[in-house]
Amino acid sequence: MPNLTINELPTVLIRNQSILLTGKAQGACSGREISISQHSRGKWTSLGTSFAQSGRWQFKATSPKSSGVVIFKVACGGQYPASVIRLVVVEAPIENSGPGNRIFGLDISRWQHISGKQINFADMAAAGSSFVIIKASDGTRSEDAIARKYVLEDAQRAKVAGLIVGYYHMVSVPATNSTPTLMSSAKRQGTLAATRLRELGGYDNRTLPYTLDMEGINSKVNQASLFIWTKTFIKQFMSLTHRRPIIYSYRSFLATRYAKKSVVRDYLKMSHLWLAQPGDPGDPKVRVGGLTYGGNDCFQSAWTVSGCRSIWTFWQYTNSGNRDKFGIPWRPQNGKPCPSHARYCVSGIGTGPHHLDLNVFNGTKKDLLKLTQGTWNRTLSDYLSDSPTASSN
Repeated sequence: MPNLTINELPTVLIRNQSILLTGKAQGACSGREISISQHSRGKWTSLGTSFAQSGRWQFKATSPKSSGVVIFKVACGGQYPASVIRLVVVEAPIENSGPGNRIFGLDISRWQHISGKQINFADMAAAGSSFVIIKASDGTRSEDAIARKYVLEDAQRAKVAGLIVGYYHMVSVPATNSTPTLMSSAKRQGTLAATRLRELGGYDNRTLPYTLDMEGINSKVNQASLFIWTKTFIKQFMSLTHRRPIIYSYRSFLATRYAKKSVVRDYLKMSHLWLAQPGDPGDPKVRVGGLTYGGNDCFQSAWTVSGCRSIWTFWQYTNSGNRDKFGIPWRPQNGKPCPSHARYCVSGIGTGPHHLDLNVFNGTKKDLLKLTQGTWNRTLSDYLSDSPTASSN
């Protein structure tokens, strides 16, 4: 084993990002002073020292102010050096570029991919997207292999483009009400999602909390069983990552598939909500998560507050966004030639350009960064106020 090691860092760093360098000091380096230096833009700079205690060392550093390659090196007494190389990129600006003057972003999966073609995340950022949420794992093993294939490339390239990145897990809940079977399934999938997150570099201050995508549940699974599965997944995932996942679903599911008991609702509302609901975020009359389809009743879920409003964090307001605008390859529906103005059209037959989920964030730039940094957590008091961190449109 090497005398001195550096623990893994995020694969991509943002300019001027605060980071914690950590590692082990064994053998000749144990109990000695560790020197830390940085190489950027052609020169080495001494950052400082750390004293190795109990075989470990740590040092608070900042990534360079300029983009490019950075090397962090540690050594003890000029001997036994260890180093790590990372790419430093310029963060995409977080702007209120979406409808309703909200922060805007996309979510993508295998369905936004064409074999042999890459998504242009730089164009995605230039078109006004501040974040992208990528399918990273799936409870069905065959689908999980496909998700992993795409997210390993997409996440890296999205980070290089400076986008805030999030991930989601598509659930597969067994069609049973057997508690042992449900808990085993939820623990396996919670571990899978946590492992995938670690494989993608873990949490850093530009990564959103992982999302639990709740949909497609067999009707045989009753309310009590679904809550057991959901709670078990969340507990397992949190035990491994120390952050609570976001919950994604649609209005009728959230209102009918979970019991309306206070113990159930109080547990669910501790998660941030990402809601799928067709609508116009620019229309102040729209009640997000509110009225039923006929407009005569209210969808009552764990996140519902007075006036048939909901406390939500992300709103997926359409699945018909224009892929060509955001650097995502597409094929025409009818197999006709690609339009001359289209930049990302690929010949063949496909879904057409308008096959893309668009989202807005319910908060400020500061709120979004607090979410990525793990310092904005839902509390029951959020549902009693209209504070900026508990917006309830």
